Amino acid sequence: MRYSVSLLSLVLLTACAPPHPSPAAPDRDEVAIYGLVTDSVLDTAGDPFVVMAESTLVVRMKAPEVAAWAARLDSTFPAAAIRDFEARNRTPVVVPGATASGKRIRHLRLGSFDPERDRDSAYVLRGYEPVRSLHVLSRPGFDPERRRAVMATATGCGGFCADTRIVLLARDARGWHVIRWEVVEQG
Repeated sequence: MRYSVSLLSLVLLTACAPPHPSPAAPDRDEVAIYGLVTDSVLDTAGDPFVVMAESTLVVRMKAPEVAAWAARLDSTFPAAAIRDFEARNRTPVVVPGATASGKRIRHLRLGSFDPERDRDSAYVLRGYEPVRSLHVLSRPGFDPERRRAVMATATGCGGFCADTRIVLLARDARGWHVIRWEVVEQG
């Protein structure tokens, strides 16, 4: 399995994608997971803010691929969470404007890109200096008890610098925790 993702391909895939319905508001568990993953999985150290796509998006990752990676990371990962991942990612949600740590998120409107004009990734992130990476999150898929979850992230930093990650999470009495994550594609 190979996922080739770059900032430019994120822009082009989104700009050429069929229109999604307007993003809905994420639920409480989603908000907690987005903050946790942003603060603990994405490489944003030293940046004054995080540049994030304004809404969730699954970048060329479908349930069978997510299921294969989740099984590789945890052979007991519930299949119901993968089915929920697929179902929930049919409808985008708005990504919150701050993380659990309080780090500010500046949203980038992917749907506003013009594929002809915006081929240069430096142009895409113009106005977001000194930050040089754009992050895109999927919606998490949950098991029926909402104790386990899976999600995907994509990060582009211009040219062919990019990665895609699968993140497995678990919830206990203290809240959500990242249990394992892995870069499944790096470019």
